[in-house]
Amino acid sequence: MIPTFRSDTGRRGRGRLVRLAGAAASVAVLGVLAACSSGPSAAAPSATAVPTVDPNQTYNITYWSWTKASQQAVDAFNAAHPRIHVTFEQIPSGSAGGYAKISDAFKAGNGPDVFNAEYPNLPGFVAAGQVADISGYIDPKLKAKYVPQAWDLTTLGGKTWAVPYDLGVQVMYYRTDLFKKYGLSVPKTWDEYRATAQKLKAAAPDTYLTNYTVDSGAALAAFSWQAGAQWFSTSGDTWKVNFTDSASKKVASYWQGMIDDGLVDKVSGAAQGYNADLASGKIITQLSASWQAAYIPGTLPDQSGLWAAAPMPSFDGKPASGMLGGSSYAIAKSSKNIAADVEFAQWMTSQTAAIQPRVQGGGSSAFLSNSNAASVAKSNFTSTYYPSQNPYEVFPAVAKGLKPWTWGPTMTGTNVAMANAAQGLGANATVLQVLQAGQKDAMDEMKSMGLSAKAG
Repeated sequence: MIPTFRSDTGRRGRGRLVRLAGAAASVAVLGVLAACSSGPSAAAPSATAVPTVDPNQTYNITYWSWTKASQQAVDAFNAAHPRIHVTFEQIPSGSAGGYAKISDAFKAGNGPDVFNAEYPNLPGFVAAGQVADISGYIDPKLKAKYVPQAWDLTTLGGKTWAVPYDLGVQVMYYRTDLFKKYGLSVPKTWDEYRATAQKLKAAAPDTYLTNYTVDSGAALAAFSWQAGAQWFSTSGDTWKVNFTDSASKKVASYWQGMIDDGLVDKVSGAAQGYNADLASGKIITQLSASWQAAYIPGTLPDQSGLWAAAPMPSFDGKPASGMLGGSSYAIAKSSKNIAADVEFAQWMTSQTAAIQPRVQGGGSSAFLSNSNAASVAKSNFTSTYYPSQNPYEVFPAVAKGLKPWTWGPTMTGTNVAMANAAQGLGANATVLQVLQAGQKDAMDEMKSMGLSAKAG
C-alpha cells in the first residue's frame, strides 16, 4: 500500500509554487512511497532512548529560512545554549526560489542542517532522501504540547520528518469602515457573502467584496478543503485522484457564479494591482489565512484601525476551515548533529524567546501549533494597527473547524498547473476547468513516475 500524507488540518497561500530544482522535482511526485524506501536515515534511535546533546561537546549547525526576525531568534538560542552554535542564512521564500536553493545545495553537498519546509512541499524533500527520520528524537512529553493534527502534517509512512511550526487556517479580513458606510453585516455563510456582494455592487458599482480569490491552486485547494473535498486518497497500491468531487464542484459553481455576475474584482491576488485595489477601497475583504494579519499593515500602512478579522464564511454557517500554508522545521539527512538540530527545532517552535522577536510589533501572525508558543504569540502580537481586536482571538475558533484532508505527492507541480489555468478566469477558462487542469497534472505526474493512479 502506498502511504499517504494525511492531515486533519492542512505561507503563503496566494504565492505561486514552483517546482523543486533538479532531482527533487522528479522525486517529489513519488510522494512518501520513495520516502519509505529511500534507505535508513542518520541512525534514528529507538523511541525508548530519546537522545540529548552531550554537555561536553560543542555543536555547530546551520539553519536556512525566509521567516522574519529569524536572526533575532537564533541569537537568543545561541545565548541560551553555549554548547550549540547556530549559523543563520536568510533565503528567499520557498515559492520565490528558496526550495530550489535548498535542493541545489543538498545536491552539491553543502545544504543546511535545518531548514523550513511548508507542509505540501515536505514530501518532496523526504522522497529525495534529503531529510532525516527524527521519530526517535522527539520527546513525547514535549510532543504532547503541540496540536496533534500538526504532527500529522509532518508524519509520512508512520515516521516523523520535521517539527511542526504554524498552521495557516483560513480567515476573512474586512474593512470595518466601509462595511459601516454601506450598511453591510459580516457574513457567516457563503450565501450571505454573495448577498453582501450584491448589496455592495448596488450601492457602489465600482467596489467589490473580493477579487478572483480562487486564482491559485493553493487557494482553490483551501476552499475545497473547507467544503469537505478529498482530492487524494488511496486504495491498496493505487492513488485515487478526484479534484471534481461534489464538494469541489460546489466551490467551483459558487465562485463561477460570482465571476459571471460581476461580483468580484478581476484582479489576480498575485498581481501588483491587487494591493492597489485594496489601498483604494475597491476591494473590501481579503479571504486569506492567519498569517495575513501581519502582512496587511505592511501593504496598507495608511489603513490602520480599519481592518478586522472574522471566521471564514462556510456553506452551512458552522465553523469550517481549510489551510493556506503552514511550515515545519526539517532536519537534513546529511547532518552530523541531529540531536542538536532537533533541540534547536523544538526550541524555535515552542520557547518564548524564540517567538517574541518574530511576533512583537506585528512582525508575524502565525497561528502556532505548540501551546506555549501560541500563548506567547497571542500576548505579544500588540500591533496598534488593530486597536479594537487582537486577530489571535479569531484563530483558535477557526482551527476547530479544520476538516480531514490528504495531501497528494504532486502538489508542487499541480499548484503551478492550476495557477496557469486560472489566468484565464473570466475569459476563456472556468473554475471547473482549473480543477480539471489540476487533476490532469496530478494524474500525469503520478503515471510518469510509475505510480498507479486512478481518476475518481
